[in-house]
Amino acid sequence: MAMKTKFNPTLKSLKDLLGPWRIYPLPLALMLFAANQFAVTRVLQNEDSRFYKIWFKGLPSSLLYGVICYLTLICFKWLFERVKSERSPLTRHLVSLAIAGCALELIHQIFIDNTPKQIFSFCLRNTFALVILGGILGKNSQRLEIEIVKKSEAFALVEEQRELFIEADEKVRREVANFLHDNVQTNLVVLAVELRKIAAVVDPPHNQEINSVIEEIDDLRALDVRLASRKLSPDIATIGLAATLEELFLEYRKTLDISLNVKSTYIPNDLGLGVYRIIEQALLNASVHGQASKCSVKLIQNSNNDFVLSVTNNGLPLPNNRSSGSGTAVIESWVRKLHGSWSLESNSGETLLRAKFPTTTH
Repeated sequence: MAMKTKFNPTLKSLKDLLGPWRIYPLPLALMLFAANQFAVTRVLQNEDSRFYKIWFKGLPSSLLYGVICYLTLICFKWLFERVKSERSPLTRHLVSLAIAGCALELIHQIFIDNTPKQIFSFCLRNTFALVILGGILGKNSQRLEIEIVKKSEAFALVEEQRELFIEADEKVRREVANFLHDNVQTNLVVLAVELRKIAAVVDPPHNQEINSVIEEIDDLRALDVRLASRKLSPDIATIGLAATLEELFLEYRKTLDISLNVKSTYIPNDLGLGVYRIIEQALLNASVHGQASKCSVKLIQNSNNDFVLSVTNNGLPLPNNRSSGSGTAVIESWVRKLHGSWSLESNSGETLLRAKFPTTTH
């Protein structure tokens, strides 16, 4: 009983190696070509002592043999995949390789005239080689496919997490924007009303000072809080992308001269929000890292109805060893969410961010 347990893993490994596997014509043909070339070189070694002469002398016949092996294995692969049989897949696989091994030996007879005993021996050798080499290729291919599946699943998980990150970020932005709009602005209005009541009963010049504070509160409520709320959650569906971008540009009016050119009859809301976030990051990078003074923003629809965004600034060129930061991660996330592509490069004193989004995904 102990002996059976001891050899079970070996038998299982042997069974896994046998297959059935797909037939791999090209790798097998290359291996058979190399084996034939080695054998021919050994045979011709007695005729000439110089290795390179021996090697090149046997090369044409080995190449021809390799090509014939490749074509033969393609035929057997085609037959194995299409011929139906009641036998098990493993039996069909081994029989196919045995027939292929015999066929290869018959082809080998064209180049070397062997005795019947040698023919039988070489048929067994070819079959054994095809089984072992095919098993090695099959196992490696299986491992590669498993790794590809794992990597694909990991990539899909990353993409899912990226989507969740964007959704969570936008949710937090909307909540903060609503808080600013509903709570902070309301409290500022109430505060201004109470201060006006106080100003009405206070003698000058104190009432003037209070009224000045009231004006500052009104400006804060009407401008800063309102703009901050819209920046956190831009109402693109109501006022449009161009209008929301113009409000975004107000933040940079003291440091950046920004021009805007939007040429599109209709911009979907999800695309508009993504473009807004990308431009937001591009302007931040141009101002903080690029120290730019001018920036041009364009969004057009090309002849294929794809949306093309370009953001150009005259700031410092990109460093050669630049690393991806949070701004780049945000841009990458939105571009992938919108199934687009993007690039960032510096040339002729300008830094250009270019992104393209297909219409069909919106």
